[in-house]
Amino acid sequence: MNMTRRNLKEIRPNNYINNREVVLSKRTIERRKKRARRLRTIFGIKLSLISFAVLMITVVTIVAFFNINAKASETNEAKMTTKYYTSIEIKNDDTLWNLEDQYNNGNESKKNYINNIMELNNLNSETIYSGENLIVYYYGN
Repeated sequence: MNMTRRNLKEIRPNNYINNREVVLSKRTIERRKKRARRLRTIFGIKLSLISFAVLMITVVTIVAFFNINAKASETNEAKMTTKYYTSIEIKNDDTLWNLEDQYNNGNESKKNYINNIMELNNLNSETIYSGENLIVYYYGN
């Protein structure tokens, strides 16, 4: 078979040989450019998804690490301070604020401690009377 331009065009209709170079038609060039753009876009999307996945795994790992450390320190603190309850008899000069100064060793705010004592003893006001028995709590090791 004689390889003339005409025969070559029949074999490859979009390409033809000009002095040993392959000359591509505009349509083929546009198709190749379009395919290259599509491949670049797909590569960019894949790269973005992989980057996002790596970032999320890193964030989850860091959060889990700090959460484990926080729980470990909480359990250490819980072992160091235990809440104890005791019953006391109110004397003439006692007030809830005096009891708070005596039994609260800084683990809670004054107001919070007094509110908890009132709730624990079903008190409606901060007024207490001599001779009453109250349950108070304190923290110890």
